[in-house]
Amino acid sequence: MLYEHLVGESWIYSIGGTGFVVSSGANNYFITAHHCLKHSHATANQVSILSGSQSRSFLPFDAIYTARANDSEDQDYADFAVMRIKTDMMKIEDKLQLTGFSLTDQTVALPSDQFDAFVARGYPTELNVPDYETRLIQQHSFTFQPAFVGKAEEKHSYVFTWPNRNTIASPDGLSGAPVFGLRKLSGKKNTMSLVGMFIRGGTTRLRCIDAYVLWDTIKRHVT
Repeated sequence: MLYEHLVGESWIYSIGGTGFVVSSGANNYFITAHHCLKHSHATANQVSILSGSQSRSFLPFDAIYTARANDSEDQDYADFAVMRIKTDMMKIEDKLQLTGFSLTDQTVALPSDQFDAFVARGYPTELNVPDYETRLIQQHSFTFQPAFVGKAEEKHSYVFTWPNRNTIASPDGLSGAPVFGLRKLSGKKNTMSLVGMFIRGGTTRLRCIDAYVLWDTIKRHVT
């Protein structure tokens, strides 16, 4: 995501965080971690979503929807933001490339023993640094297979471990990365289901919120 900073800050623009597109009914939405927006003081007019590693355009949206936790002591499960994409304002070529994961058909609740592996993809900060002199933004994604540990103490949250930390030094920038469960079917094409979204990470573990929380919020409160 590309952020426009407030007047007086060190940099006019910065990039950070990860997100993904989902579909529900006739609408498409972009989902990311809410704290990515809060740390950058972003409003609907101050954040733009780069629509792909090869794209030079942005995804237009009309508002930012956020969740509110009922428990003041446990708010991790509400750390997400939903942006409704205005497809009528997109170029035809960009609209054709817009593919969102269906929250109804491809969402599976954790924990689940029906998966053979998990995979996630994000945009680490260390691999995505804007060049302010040349005004170029290089985008580099990072795909990895986290190992499922189990339920976290917080509501609707689960813990994964890093499979290999030799490739990147820090999980910064992976907040908002989607997590998918893979099923390897004999003689058939492997299937993939959206199971959650990473919201924070440390030196050895990553925290994920359940995809059903995202689906329920969109279904009930976002139109």
